[in-house]
Amino acid sequence: MRHRLVVAVPLALALALAGCSSSDERGGPTAPTHSAVPSPTATMEKVPDGVNVPLVRKGRLTVCQWRGGTPYLSATAGGTKAEGFDVELLTLVAERLGVVLLIIESDQGDVLAAQALGAKSCDLSAGRFYALPEDDPDQLPVDYTVPYFRRTTAILSSDTSLTSLESLRGKRVAIESSGILPDEVAAAGVQTVELDGAIIPAAIHAGRFDAAILDSGVARYAQLQDKSGAMRVTHEFGEPGDVVFAVANGNTVLREQVNAALVDAGRNGHYHYAYRQWFAGEPTLVPGS
Repeated sequence: MRHRLVVAVPLALALALAGCSSSDERGGPTAPTHSAVPSPTATMEKVPDGVNVPLVRKGRLTVCQWRGGTPYLSATAGGTKAEGFDVELLTLVAERLGVVLLIIESDQGDVLAAQALGAKSCDLSAGRFYALPEDDPDQLPVDYTVPYFRRTTAILSSDTSLTSLESLRGKRVAIESSGILPDEVAAAGVQTVELDGAIIPAAIHAGRFDAAILDSGVARYAQLQDKSGAMRVTHEFGEPGDVVFAVANGNTVLREQVNAALVDAGRNGHYHYAYRQWFAGEPTLVPGS
């Protein structure tokens, strides 16, 4: 079962969140404070001389992205800065281009995002698009970058014996109220209760639930944030989804430069650094590997 983005509000309601091009000076997307992993010292490679990257705003990489929520994209407490794993990677892309990152939080669905690219309102769209075969009926009129993240579905629990769907039968299992479950969950006879995703880890700690079934990124973020060390991702399952960014159909120059930035980040340590800011464990996909 494929998970697809199906939210939409008008682009006119967008909130622009701007950042500069280094973690200490950019003033926009802020570096997370919950990791002691040292920042890599390698610098991002720049666009080769003679390559002109078309952008809809001079000196800006304009990204239309829906608020995927923590750990992907969220606003800081004051609401003036963007942060999240996607923001970290988009900032690296902007560094390669030598421009400022501008995120337009538009809550667009797939179709509206494609329209915004075609109308040259944005350079790039983000929000957990999935790489699909060219003959897939859900394929949009856009061009995709190389995958930068792999999502599955995960079991989150403080009971390390709960390592399969079968082990959850008869257990108290929470799911996000806004989530979509793979077909395997019902087929395995697992009974679930919908809950606000933000309180699921606390509910497990309090003994209200034995486990939760969550987006793997959300689950690994919860494990990272758990100060007790008891919360673990005990199993991942379901059809993997390789997440990509989207550019306007035919915008080969920009797509190639975004791809080059992602591959460079995978090679020079920046990708792993960004991953460790937001997720426990090691990535199952690294651009360019």
